[in-house]
Amino acid sequence: MSQSLSRTETCYHGGAAFQAIGDDLQSLERCHEVIAADVLDAWFPPAPGVVKALRDHLSWSLKTAPPTHAEGLVRAISKARSIPECSIAVGAGSSDLIYRTLPHLLAPSSRVLLLDPMYGEYAHFCRNVMRCSVDTFPLLPSDCYLVDLDKLIGAATSGYDFIVIVNPNNPTGRHIPASNLKAFLERLPPRTTCWIDEAYIDYIEGEESLEATACETANAIVCKSLSKSLALSGARAGYLVANTGLISTIRKWSPPWLVGLPAQIAAIRALDEPQYYQKCYDATRTLRAALAAAISKLDPLGKVVESVGNWVVWVPTIDQQRLLDHCQLNGLYLRSLPAMCAIRIAVKDHETQERMIAILRESLDVVSRTGSLASSR
Repeated sequence: MSQSLSRTETCYHGGAAFQAIGDDLQSLERCHEVIAADVLDAWFPPAPGVVKALRDHLSWSLKTAPPTHAEGLVRAISKARSIPECSIAVGAGSSDLIYRTLPHLLAPSSRVLLLDPMYGEYAHFCRNVMRCSVDTFPLLPSDCYLVDLDKLIGAATSGYDFIVIVNPNNPTGRHIPASNLKAFLERLPPRTTCWIDEAYIDYIEGEESLEATACETANAIVCKSLSKSLALSGARAGYLVANTGLISTIRKWSPPWLVGLPAQIAAIRALDEPQYYQKCYDATRTLRAALAAAISKLDPLGKVVESVGNWVVWVPTIDQQRLLDHCQLNGLYLRSLPAMCAIRIAVKDHETQERMIAILRESLDVVSRTGSLASSR
Protein backbone atom coordinates (compact mmCIF):
# COMPACT_ATOMS: atom_id res chain seq x y z
CA MET A 1 0.00 0.00 0.00
CA SER A 2 1.42 3.39 -0.96
CA GLN A 3 1.86 6.11 1.63
CA SER A 4 1.68 9.87 1.14
CA LEU A 5 4.85 11.86 1.57
CA SER A 6 4.98 13.55 4.95
CA ARG A 7 5.74 17.24 5.51
CA THR A 8 9.09 16.27 7.05
CA GLU A 9 10.10 14.52 3.82
CA THR A 10 9.22 17.37 1.49
CA CYS A 11 8.85 21.15 1.47
CA TYR A 12 5.33 22.52 0.99
CA HIS A 13 4.88 24.69 -2.11
CA GLY A 14 1.15 25.30 -2.33
CA GLY A 15 -0.71 23.77 -5.23
CA ALA A 16 -3.79 23.11 -3.09
CA ALA A 17 -6.01 23.57 -6.15
CA PHE A 18 -5.15 19.99 -7.11
CA GLN A 19 -7.38 18.96 -4.21
CA ALA A 20 -10.25 20.13 -6.42
CA ILE A 21 -8.79 19.13 -9.78
CA GLY A 22 -7.50 15.80 -8.52
CA ASP A 23 -3.85 14.84 -8.35
CA ASP A 24 -4.66 11.75 -10.45
CA LEU A 25 -5.19 14.26 -13.29
CA GLN A 26 -8.29 12.45 -14.52
CA SER A 27 -10.58 15.52 -14.36
CA LEU A 28 -8.50 18.28 -15.92
CA GLU A 29 -11.62 20.21 -16.96
CA ARG A 30 -11.95 21.20 -13.30
CA CYS A 31 -8.98 23.53 -13.72
CA HIS A 32 -11.41 26.11 -15.10
CA GLU A 33 -13.50 25.98 -11.91
CA VAL A 34 -10.74 27.03 -9.54
CA ILE A 35 -8.30 29.93 -9.19
CA ALA A 36 -4.86 28.73 -8.13
CA ALA A 37 -3.53 31.98 -6.68
CA ASP A 38 -1.48 30.10 -4.07
CA VAL A 39 1.30 29.32 -6.56
CA LEU A 40 3.25 31.82 -8.63
CA ASP A 41 2.77 30.40 -12.11
CA ALA A 42 2.61 33.01 -14.85
CA TRP A 43 -0.86 34.47 -15.46
CA PHE A 44 -0.13 34.78 -19.20
CA PRO A 45 0.19 31.95 -21.75
CA PRO A 46 3.49 30.95 -23.34
CA ALA A 47 4.54 32.90 -26.42
CA PRO A 48 2.57 32.10 -29.60
CA GLY A 49 5.62 30.45 -31.19
CA VAL A 50 5.87 28.08 -28.23
CA VAL A 51 2.26 26.98 -28.49
CA LYS A 52 2.43 26.58 -32.26
CA ALA A 53 5.60 24.47 -32.18
CA LEU A 54 4.20 22.15 -29.53
CA ARG A 55 0.78 21.88 -31.19
CA ASP A 56 2.25 21.18 -34.62
CA HIS A 57 4.66 18.52 -33.33
CA LEU A 58 2.99 17.26 -30.16
CA SER A 59 2.80 13.55 -31.00
CA TRP A 60 6.39 13.47 -32.26
CA SER A 61 7.75 15.42 -29.28
CA LEU A 62 6.03 13.13 -26.78
CA LYS A 63 7.33 9.90 -28.31
CA THR A 64 10.85 11.07 -29.22
CA ALA A 65 13.93 11.14 -26.99
CA PRO A 66 15.29 14.70 -26.78
CA PRO A 67 18.82 15.93 -27.54
CA THR A 68 20.83 14.10 -24.90
CA HIS A 69 22.27 17.06 -23.02
CA ALA A 70 19.96 19.83 -24.28
CA GLU A 71 22.79 21.28 -26.35
CA GLY A 72 20.44 23.47 -28.39
CA LEU A 73 18.85 24.87 -25.26
CA VAL A 74 22.28 25.77 -23.87
CA ARG A 75 23.06 27.63 -27.11
CA ALA A 76 19.70 29.42 -27.01
CA ILE A 77 20.29 30.58 -23.41
CA SER A 78 23.82 31.71 -24.28
CA LYS A 79 22.55 33.77 -27.21
CA ALA A 80 19.56 35.25 -25.37
CA ARG A 81 21.48 36.16 -22.18
CA SER A 82 24.89 36.97 -23.72
CA ILE A 83 26.75 34.52 -21.49
CA PRO A 84 29.21 31.82 -22.59
CA GLU A 85 27.94 28.29 -23.10
CA CYS A 86 30.66 26.92 -20.82
CA SER A 87 29.11 28.80 -17.90
CA ILE A 88 25.63 27.26 -18.31
CA ALA A 89 24.14 24.07 -16.90
CA VAL A 90 20.50 23.35 -17.71
CA GLY A 91 17.96 21.47 -15.65
CA ALA A 92 14.31 20.59 -15.20
CA GLY A 93 13.55 23.79 -13.31
CA SER A 94 15.44 25.52 -10.51
CA SER A 95 14.52 22.91 -7.88
CA ASP A 96 16.26 20.23 -9.94
CA LEU A 97 19.36 22.42 -10.09
CA ILE A 98 19.27 22.94 -6.33
CA TYR A 99 19.18 19.21 -5.66
CA ARG A 100 21.87 18.34 -8.20
CA THR A 101 24.26 21.19 -7.38
CA LEU A 102 24.22 21.77 -3.63
CA PRO A 103 25.62 18.31 -2.73
CA HIS A 104 28.80 19.36 -4.59
CA LEU A 105 29.04 22.53 -2.50
CA LEU A 106 27.89 21.40 0.95
CA ALA A 107 28.61 18.76 3.57
CA PRO A 108 27.14 18.09 7.03
CA SER A 109 30.00 20.19 8.42
CA SER A 110 29.08 23.22 6.26
CA ARG A 111 27.80 26.40 7.86
CA VAL A 112 24.91 27.91 5.90
CA LEU A 113 23.23 31.30 6.25
CA LEU A 114 19.71 31.80 4.86
CA LEU A 115 17.45 34.83 4.72
CA ASP A 116 14.25 34.44 6.75
CA PRO A 117 11.59 34.46 5.41
CA MET A 118 12.65 33.05 2.06
CA TYR A 119 11.79 30.30 -0.43
CA GLY A 120 11.51 27.25 1.81
CA GLU A 121 13.25 24.64 -0.35
CA TYR A 122 16.67 25.92 0.66
CA ALA A 123 16.07 25.50 4.38
CA HIS A 124 14.52 22.07 3.79
CA PHE A 125 17.40 20.84 1.65
CA CYS A 126 20.21 22.25 3.77
CA ARG A 127 18.71 21.11 7.09
CA ASN A 128 16.85 17.91 6.30
CA VAL A 129 18.75 16.51 3.32
CA MET A 130 22.34 17.71 3.68
CA ARG A 131 22.15 18.03 7.51
CA CYS A 132 24.18 21.24 7.45
CA SER A 133 24.45 23.71 10.30
CA VAL A 134 21.92 26.37 9.24
CA ASP A 135 21.50 29.86 10.69
CA THR A 136 18.99 32.48 9.58
CA PHE A 137 19.34 36.18 8.88
CA PRO A 138 16.00 37.69 9.93
CA LEU A 139 14.18 40.12 7.65
CA LEU A 140 12.03 42.32 9.85
CA PRO A 141 8.65 43.95 9.20
CA SER A 142 10.00 47.09 10.91
CA ASP A 143 12.52 47.29 8.07
CA CYS A 144 9.85 46.46 5.46
CA TYR A 145 11.65 43.12 5.02
CA LEU A 146 14.52 44.82 3.18
CA VAL A 147 17.94 43.13 3.27
CA ASP A 148 20.56 45.19 5.11
CA LEU A 149 23.64 44.19 3.12
CA ASP A 150 26.05 45.78 5.59
CA LYS A 151 24.66 43.60 8.38
CA LEU A 152 24.58 40.59 6.07
CA ILE A 153 28.25 40.98 5.15
CA GLY A 154 29.03 41.34 8.83
CA ALA A 155 27.32 38.02 9.47
CA ALA A 156 29.01 36.41 6.46
CA THR A 157 32.47 37.17 7.80
CA SER A 158 31.86 34.99 10.86
CA GLY A 159 32.76 31.80 9.04
CA TYR A 160 29.88 30.79 6.77
CA ASP A 161 30.57 28.50 3.84
CA PHE A 162 27.37 29.18 1.92
CA ILE A 163 24.82 32.00 1.72
CA VAL A 164 21.56 31.94 -0.24
CA ILE A 165 19.90 35.12 -1.51
CA VAL A 166 16.61 34.93 -3.40
CA ASN A 167 16.38 38.13 -5.44
CA PRO A 168 13.69 39.32 -5.67
CA ASN A 169 12.84 37.55 -2.47
CA ASN A 170 9.88 35.21 -2.24
CA PRO A 171 7.66 35.75 -0.27
CA THR A 172 8.61 39.29 0.84
CA GLY A 173 8.69 40.62 -2.71
CA ARG A 174 11.70 42.83 -1.95
CA HIS A 175 14.54 43.32 -4.40
CA ILE A 176 18.24 44.09 -3.96
CA PRO A 177 19.47 46.31 -6.84
CA ALA A 178 22.12 44.64 -8.98
CA SER A 179 24.72 47.33 -8.22
CA ASN A 180 24.31 46.82 -4.48
CA LEU A 181 24.49 43.06 -4.77
CA LYS A 182 27.65 43.25 -6.90
CA ALA A 183 29.28 45.38 -4.22
CA PHE A 184 28.22 42.82 -1.60
CA LEU A 185 29.84 40.01 -3.59
CA GLU A 186 33.09 41.96 -3.79
CA ARG A 187 33.17 42.16 0.03
CA LEU A 188 32.32 38.49 0.52
CA PRO A 189 35.11 36.31 1.97
CA PRO A 190 36.64 34.03 -0.71
CA ARG A 191 35.70 30.93 1.29
CA THR A 192 31.99 31.86 1.20
CA THR A 193 29.89 30.88 -1.80
CA CYS A 194 26.80 32.99 -2.55
CA TRP A 195 23.91 31.32 -4.35
CA ILE A 196 21.56 33.87 -5.96
CA ASP A 197 18.12 32.64 -6.98
CA GLU A 198 16.65 34.88 -9.69
CA ALA A 199 13.39 33.05 -10.39
CA TYR A 200 11.39 36.31 -10.60
CA ILE A 201 14.06 38.77 -11.78
CA ASP A 202 12.53 39.21 -15.24
CA TYR A 203 9.48 40.93 -13.75
CA ILE A 204 11.67 43.89 -12.74
CA GLU A 205 12.22 46.78 -15.12
CA GLY A 206 15.73 47.04 -16.52
CA GLU A 207 18.61 44.58 -16.55
CA GLU A 208 19.02 43.36 -12.99
CA SER A 209 20.37 39.83 -13.41
CA LEU A 210 23.85 38.98 -12.12
CA GLU A 211 24.40 36.20 -14.69
CA ALA A 212 27.41 37.93 -16.23
CA THR A 213 28.92 38.48 -12.78
CA ALA A 214 28.50 34.79 -11.91
CA CYS A 215 30.48 33.80 -15.00
CA GLU A 216 33.47 35.82 -13.78
CA THR A 217 33.28 35.30 -10.01
CA ALA A 218 34.58 32.15 -8.34
CA ASN A 219 32.16 32.22 -5.40
CA ALA A 220 28.92 33.48 -6.99
CA ILE A 221 26.27 31.27 -8.58
CA VAL A 222 23.04 32.39 -10.26
CA CYS A 223 20.07 30.03 -10.53
CA LYS A 224 17.41 30.91 -13.09
CA SER A 225 13.97 29.45 -13.60
CA LEU A 226 12.52 29.54 -17.11
CA SER A 227 9.34 28.03 -15.71
CA LYS A 228 8.13 31.19 -13.95
CA SER A 229 9.23 33.94 -16.31
CA LEU A 230 8.38 32.18 -19.59
CA ALA A 231 5.09 30.56 -18.50
CA LEU A 232 6.57 27.07 -18.64
CA SER A 233 5.93 25.80 -15.10
CA GLY A 234 4.36 22.62 -16.42
CA ALA A 235 7.28 21.96 -18.77
CA ARG A 236 10.02 22.44 -16.13
CA ALA A 237 13.11 24.22 -17.43
CA GLY A 238 15.84 26.29 -15.83
CA TYR A 239 19.57 26.88 -15.81
CA LEU A 240 22.56 27.64 -13.61
CA VAL A 241 25.28 30.19 -14.32
CA ALA A 242 28.64 29.80 -12.57
CA ASN A 243 32.37 29.42 -13.07
CA THR A 244 33.34 26.81 -15.63
CA GLY A 245 34.80 24.46 -13.03
CA LEU A 246 31.50 24.06 -11.17
CA ILE A 247 29.51 23.88 -14.41
CA SER A 248 31.77 21.09 -15.69
CA THR A 249 31.15 19.15 -12.48
CA ILE A 250 27.37 19.61 -12.65
CA ARG A 251 27.32 18.47 -16.28
CA LYS A 252 29.21 15.29 -15.37
CA TRP A 253 26.61 14.52 -12.69
CA SER A 254 23.65 15.26 -14.97
CA PRO A 255 21.79 12.28 -16.45
CA PRO A 256 21.07 12.17 -20.19
CA TRP A 257 17.68 13.41 -21.42
CA LEU A 258 17.25 15.45 -18.24
CA VAL A 259 15.05 18.08 -19.90
CA GLY A 260 12.22 16.51 -21.90
CA LEU A 261 11.76 17.27 -25.58
CA PRO A 262 8.53 19.31 -25.17
CA ALA A 263 10.31 21.40 -22.52
CA GLN A 264 13.37 21.93 -24.72
CA ILE A 265 11.22 22.97 -27.67
CA ALA A 266 9.17 25.30 -25.48
CA ALA A 267 12.15 26.96 -23.81
CA ILE A 268 14.08 27.49 -27.07
CA ARG A 269 11.06 29.01 -28.81
CA ALA A 270 10.25 31.17 -25.78
CA LEU A 271 13.77 32.60 -25.58
CA ASP A 272 13.34 33.69 -29.20
CA GLU A 273 10.34 35.92 -28.38
CA PRO A 274 11.59 38.47 -25.82
CA GLN A 275 9.27 41.23 -27.01
CA TYR A 276 6.19 39.13 -26.27
CA TYR A 277 7.34 38.41 -22.74
CA GLN A 278 8.36 41.99 -22.06
CA LYS A 279 4.79 43.06 -22.82
CA CYS A 280 3.60 40.42 -20.34
CA TYR A 281 5.96 41.72 -17.64
CA ASP A 282 4.78 45.28 -18.26
CA ALA A 283 1.16 44.16 -17.99
CA THR A 284 1.99 42.29 -14.78
CA ARG A 285 2.96 45.54 -13.06
CA THR A 286 -0.38 47.09 -14.05
CA LEU A 287 -2.37 44.06 -12.90
CA ARG A 288 -0.39 43.86 -9.64
CA ALA A 289 -1.15 47.49 -8.83
CA ALA A 290 -4.84 46.95 -9.60
CA LEU A 291 -4.98 43.87 -7.37
CA ALA A 292 -3.28 45.67 -4.49
CA ALA A 293 -5.63 48.65 -4.81
CA ALA A 294 -8.74 46.44 -4.90
CA ILE A 295 -7.69 44.51 -1.78
CA SER A 296 -6.88 47.75 0.05
CA LYS A 297 -10.37 48.98 -0.77
CA LEU A 298 -11.91 45.77 0.60
CA ASP A 299 -9.85 45.91 3.80
CA PRO A 300 -8.85 49.54 4.46
CA LEU A 301 -7.38 48.74 7.88
CA GLY A 302 -5.31 45.86 6.56
CA LYS A 303 -1.88 46.15 5.00
CA VAL A 304 -1.22 45.35 1.37
CA VAL A 305 2.32 45.28 0.00
CA GLU A 306 3.06 45.07 -3.71
CA SER A 307 6.03 42.89 -4.52
CA VAL A 308 8.25 43.48 -7.53
CA GLY A 309 7.20 40.05 -8.80
CA ASN A 310 3.86 38.58 -9.83
CA TRP A 311 2.18 38.65 -6.41
CA VAL A 312 1.01 40.86 -3.55
CA VAL A 313 1.24 40.27 0.19
CA TRP A 314 -1.77 41.06 2.37
CA VAL A 315 -2.03 41.27 6.16
CA PRO A 316 -5.83 41.24 6.68
CA THR A 317 -7.74 42.48 9.71
CA ILE A 318 -9.69 39.26 10.06
CA ASP A 319 -8.96 35.68 11.09
CA GLN A 320 -6.75 34.52 8.24
CA GLN A 321 -7.40 30.80 8.42
CA ARG A 322 -11.18 31.20 8.34
CA LEU A 323 -10.82 33.61 5.45
CA LEU A 324 -8.58 31.17 3.53
CA ASP A 325 -10.97 28.30 4.20
CA HIS A 326 -13.99 30.25 3.01
CA CYS A 327 -12.20 31.40 -0.15
CA GLN A 328 -11.18 27.82 -0.87
CA LEU A 329 -14.75 26.58 -0.54
CA ASN A 330 -15.59 29.07 -3.27
CA GLY A 331 -12.79 28.01 -5.58
CA LEU A 332 -10.10 30.56 -4.68
CA TYR A 333 -6.82 29.16 -3.35
CA LEU A 334 -4.46 31.56 -1.56
CA ARG A 335 -1.12 30.98 0.21
CA SER A 336 -0.73 31.49 3.94
CA LEU A 337 2.56 33.11 5.06
CA PRO A 338 2.85 32.32 8.79
CA ALA A 339 6.30 33.92 9.04
CA MET A 340 4.81 37.24 7.92
CA CYS A 341 1.32 36.77 9.44
CA ALA A 342 0.13 37.41 5.92
CA ILE A 343 -1.44 35.96 2.78
CA ARG A 344 0.26 35.80 -0.62
CA ILE A 345 -1.90 36.26 -3.71
CA ALA A 346 -0.62 35.63 -7.23
CA VAL A 347 -1.36 38.12 -9.99
CA LYS A 348 -3.86 36.91 -12.58
CA ASP A 349 -5.45 38.33 -15.73
CA HIS A 350 -8.03 41.10 -15.35
CA GLU A 351 -11.10 38.87 -15.58
CA THR A 352 -9.75 36.36 -13.09
CA GLN A 353 -8.78 39.11 -10.66
CA GLU A 354 -12.34 40.41 -10.83
CA ARG A 355 -13.53 36.93 -9.80
CA MET A 356 -10.94 36.86 -7.02
CA ILE A 357 -12.08 40.20 -5.61
CA ALA A 358 -15.72 39.12 -5.69
CA ILE A 359 -14.89 35.97 -3.73
CA LEU A 360 -12.75 37.93 -1.28
CA ARG A 361 -15.50 40.50 -0.77
CA GLU A 362 -18.09 37.82 -0.05
CA SER A 363 -15.69 35.87 2.16
CA LEU A 364 -14.69 38.91 4.20
CA ASP A 365 -18.34 39.73 4.75
CA VAL A 366 -19.40 36.22 5.76
CA VAL A 367 -16.43 35.49 8.02
CA SER A 368 -16.56 38.88 9.74
CA ARG A 369 -20.31 38.50 10.45
CA THR A 370 -20.65 34.85 11.29
CA GLY A 371 -17.41 32.93 10.92
CA SER A 372 -19.45 30.57 8.77
CA LEU A 373 -17.72 28.51 6.11
CA ALA A 374 -20.84 27.83 4.08
CA SER A 375 -20.10 27.83 0.37
CA SER A 376 -21.93 30.37 -1.74
CA ARG A 377 -21.61 28.24 -4.87
